[in-house]
Amino acid sequence: MSWDEDINIYDDPIVFLSRKGDAKNPYKYIKETVQVVNGKAVLRESPEKTYKVKVTGKNKVWYEMEEDELEDNYFQVDYVHGVVYFTSTNNGLSLTFEYYGKGAYLTPDTKVYLSKDSEFTTVADKFKDLDRKDEEQKVRVDNLLINNPQPSEVVDMRVDRNGKVYRVAREYLNMLQKYIEDSFTAKDGEKFSSLKDRLLEIEKDIATSEESSKDYVDSIKTLIDIEFSDMDDAIEKVKQDLIGLIENTAFDITKLNPRYIIGFGGIRNAVNQSINIDSKTMNIYTTQSDSLTPEGFYINKLSPSGKYVSSMWIKEGGHGTMIAVDHKTVSGKVIIWFFHNALKKMLRYEYKDNYVLNLSEANSLSDYTPCGLREKYFTPSYDEYFDYMCFRREDGIVEIRKRSDVVNKIDNVLYSVTIDASEYTSERPMQGCVSYGSDIYYQS
Repeated sequence: MSWDEDINIYDDPIVFLSRKGDAKNPYKYIKETVQVVNGKAVLRESPEKTYKVKVTGKNKVWYEMEEDELEDNYFQVDYVHGVVYFTSTNNGLSLTFEYYGKGAYLTPDTKVYLSKDSEFTTVADKFKDLDRKDEEQKVRVDNLLINNPQPSEVVDMRVDRNGKVYRVAREYLNMLQKYIEDSFTAKDGEKFSSLKDRLLEIEKDIATSEESSKDYVDSIKTLIDIEFSDMDDAIEKVKQDLIGLIENTAFDITKLNPRYIIGFGGIRNAVNQSINIDSKTMNIYTTQSDSLTPEGFYINKLSPSGKYVSSMWIKEGGHGTMIAVDHKTVSGKVIIWFFHNALKKMLRYEYKDNYVLNLSEANSLSDYTPCGLREKYFTPSYDEYFDYMCFRREDGIVEIRKRSDVVNKIDNVLYSVTIDASEYTSERPMQGCVSYGSDIYYQS
């Protein structure tokens, strides 16, 4: 049974249409607008959890969360039933949802029961009775008209020009009105106020098409009229122009003019080990080594324009090669994930302006290092769109895990890859790694 074909559901009371997500039957990209009602938005299909659900609209940045209590611009997704939950303050909003659909349940009206209705037990029975009552009322009105004397002119209106007789004049008039109104609508769905306006638009389109055709024919004629003796010279000139264009536009960093984009002024005049952008505030977070022994690092907070705002010093924390900036918190505060080199554990700590996190306080914090990464050096990064965390290990392996699993201390690896040995040597050590979904971007 194919999802995109017409399906006869009458012989199969409950149908579940499912995509496998492979090359022959891939998940379907869907973009739809749904209104939030009673804190819920019901999607057309059940979304595939791996690709997540993206919500846009009302000039807000929406974040998906799996635990904690919902806030105004957060949402939770029931991936089984295709329902997105919001706070009640968002009721009435029409939001755009993007996701990959994997299927849906189709439940016929014969399987939907009615409560507190002793006469009809299912919606199907109720609908049939409503249709019967509607037909009954129509027949009653028609009989009143037919069985009572009518003016001859009204009786004559029941017959069309082909001799077809309608039961009552209204039935004939309704048919004519629908026919006329349908003629006001073009094939592409555009509606006109009258048939005249639609015909005028058709004439305009034809005139435009004829003019375009004439211009096209004239241009072809002009090309044909070019003297063939000049063609070789013209072709050679084009050839030389192309060669010059290729030579002048070939990438050569020595020919590029430097261009100032933005500054990254941290607390020290030192190399930035990593650069992270908080998409919610657009603030920039960089890291710099403190060059002490044992080594620690600074986390610098910069404005979107690159202006230094504050810093937080992680004493004896290591080189500060990579950190993860996490803004998916109920409190709305920024959380920094990092590997503490002296303690050999991963910490999760709220960023504080101009604060020093010393070794004793860091040692009192909970260790979020997954069991599979114990006794290994690694650096974390955060994929905000898919809510994944990427771990670059010292042995050349890169792992992707759910952030929620890491928060709840569940040792579960979604994806893993071993970096090619030629990209991981003493001459080319690992420098950084980030992810987007199941794709990783690695620098050595």
